[in-house]
Amino acid sequence: MLFLESARLPSGNGTSESMRELMTAMRQDDPSYKAIQDELVCRFGEALLQKYGPGKKNDVAKRMRQLARLLIAIQEMNNLGK
Repeated sequence: MLFLESARLPSGNGTSESMRELMTAMRQDDPSYKAIQDELVCRFGEALLQKYGPGKKNDVAKRMRQLARLLIAIQEMNNLGK
């Protein structure tokens, strides 16, 4: 399993400090790693943080992890079809 320490945390114009804090506080497992690595999932999380505020970090992290699990399942299905 890859942990968040080895993940490249996005930085720059599109990633707020709240988002970086959320990412570093996420559970260290495959869905979290996938969520951090996927640009669209990160943008989705950033949009939710802007909409609901930093007080809802746990809810945003939960939604990002759900999307990451969906991405993992889709990739596994694609690999089975080959």
